Amino acid sequence: MSSPENDRIDPSLCWNCHTQLESPYKCDSCVKIQPWPDGADRFAFLGLPRRLRIDLNDLEERFLRLSRIFHPDFFQDSADQEREISLVNAARLNKAYNTLKDPTQRAAYILELELGAQHKHTKAIPQDLAFEIMELQDALAEYADQGGAAKSTSAAARELQRLHDTLRQRYEQNLNDLDLFFAQYDKVMDESTSPFEPQVTARKKEILTRIDQTLAARLYVRRALENVTAALEGRDVNQL
Repeated sequence: MSSPENDRIDPSLCWNCHTQLESPYKCDSCVKIQPWPDGADRFAFLGLPRRLRIDLNDLEERFLRLSRIFHPDFFQDSADQEREISLVNAARLNKAYNTLKDPTQRAAYILELELGAQHKHTKAIPQDLAFEIMELQDALAEYADQGGAAKSTSAAARELQRLHDTLRQRYEQNLNDLDLFFAQYDKVMDESTSPFEPQVTARKKEILTRIDQTLAARLYVRRALENVTAALEGRDVNQL
């Protein structure tokens, strides 16, 4: 069976009756649902501008509305092509919703859109976090050397709990930092006449670099928190 995406040469026309589309979701003429092209902008498909701060209630309403249009249960008795469109669209809708509702996934997706899928994300330990990671590694090693029933109440255990609390605060602050950068990015987008103006492009790149660095820090902190929890629960600890 040929792909409906390949069959629809002009995405402004219905793949079935070739009528001009008023909606990208369903044809008003033949009432056939329309395929969501592979790689289409997830913001655009949900009818949202490309922004990092979004109204989550609005996002959920849009998701539920589109779910009622594309859900495969409504197309069990339809022709193969329309049934296939519903399956593909429903899967992509779920992916888009899950991406956009989470601030870190939303930020990573914006980085992909703006900088390209081949963009190499920052992987180095942020400089301001390096000392805490080294301190945590020492504390984990000391705790691992403890033995006996008193291990869970030892000074090493108390030190691990202290580091856990410090890292938890950093993790929460990290999300606040992201929200600040989100506001800066959205302001640039809202105030620019064109997102491709040199000064706009330069400012966006600056903000996106900070977002990328913040996401990297957040990942390291999350791994560190998971390691502390694993150690205190007697599970294996992964390498930081």
